[in-house]
Amino acid sequence: MFEIELLQASEGDCVLLHYGNPQSPTHTLIDTGRQATWPALKARLDAIHARGEILELLVISHVDRDHIEGVLELMKDPIAKQFRDIWFNGYHHLQNLNIEAFGALQGEVLTGALVDQGLPWNEHAQWHGGPVALATPAAPITLTLESGLSVILLSPTVAQLAALKGEWEVACRDAHVVPGLAVDERREREGLERFGVIDIDALADQPFKQDSAKPNGSSIAFIAEFAGKRALLGADAHPGQLISALDALGGRQSLAAFKVPHHGSRANLSRDLLDRVTCRDYLVSTSGSYFKHPDREAIARIVKYGGAQPHIHFNYSSPQNEIWKDPGLQQQHGFVTAYPAAAATSMTLSLA
Repeated sequence: MFEIELLQASEGDCVLLHYGNPQSPTHTLIDTGRQATWPALKARLDAIHARGEILELLVISHVDRDHIEGVLELMKDPIAKQFRDIWFNGYHHLQNLNIEAFGALQGEVLTGALVDQGLPWNEHAQWHGGPVALATPAAPITLTLESGLSVILLSPTVAQLAALKGEWEVACRDAHVVPGLAVDERREREGLERFGVIDIDALADQPFKQDSAKPNGSSIAFIAEFAGKRALLGADAHPGQLISALDALGGRQSLAAFKVPHHGSRANLSRDLLDRVTCRDYLVSTSGSYFKHPDREAIARIVKYGGAQPHIHFNYSSPQNEIWKDPGLQQQHGFVTAYPAAAATSMTLSLA
């Protein structure tokens, strides 16, 4: 089996991969959403542990609060000790290689928890405690976890991590926090107007301007492969970096699923990126709150350039995505959407 579960995490990400023996699968957690996500996530993790199943890897993709906030609650819970490894790029990983203050300070809190509890941190032999990063944009790294899950790291680069350093330091200084101390010693959009008539072609072909936020550029993004099925987990990564890494893999990449970057932002999903993959199932993680994602341009690009009859899976039904339910629009443009049941707290896509 190989499944992707998107927990409802407000505007953020909280992704569980389930893979291996259906009777006793192994699990990887990617990000933890906002603090309010924690009770539902805790219930999942506790159930996994009670069944005697393995929590193989926790990935904190970057320090934006919609990805990291819940992990601060996780670090207070004994379940944190059950993860075999935790991938997170802290301040000391930025040394010599812009961020919102809130995220930087949370990164420091997480760093302290990892150190104080002696939890495994970037322990895989590929990292040896160093940064989870590529040396250059076109040099993706492939590794295999103990379970047999294959991971192809696509983002970030060492240079993208280095770009965070100054802003991290300023945020910490303003809060009277010493960046990296725990290691040394033992962070747009106006409101969305109601939808009118949708012009897929015009939306999809709007000029593309890439996201330039440095925290997003620092995202750990990768392809996970198990039982011959591959899923691209895009975090908030910059499309240019994903394109460079995908090109280096050679040819158009075949995917069973693509969790699109930055919750379906127009600045993180380009036609050029979609042209690098062959995929039917696209996943969008956001409630639409705060930044009002997904952007219409991004979904229109999937509809127009995402392959024959793309299936778009949302982990919420929201004012921002409800227009894509229109049967006439779907029939005219050849796409399918899926939404969670009214009482659901997540959506799951089975790949194998």
